[in-house]
Amino acid sequence: MKTPTYVALLQDYDANMSDFTKEAWEIDGKVPVLNVLADRPEWTEYAKVWLTKNAPQSKIEALGLHFMCWEFADEFNLIVDSFLKKAG
Repeated sequence: MKTPTYVALLQDYDANMSDFTKEAWEIDGKVPVLNVLADRPEWTEYAKVWLTKNAPQSKIEALGLHFMCWEFADEFNLIVDSFLKKAG
């Protein structure tokens, strides 16, 4: 609650208006990437389509909505641990 409104708005704008396609292509297959998506059909399916097209070697998991690491700590930690073991 200490974040100034103008900073929060700029962060929201940046997150929603940025295109990370180039970066996704540049690191795909070079760096292990885990994407933990919100488990919400209208968001998850769109994100999966984009990731499959632009970062096909990335790992995709869906869990919860926000703050997955807090709300679903055990499941989140299992996902991350498994990813890290496979990543090397």
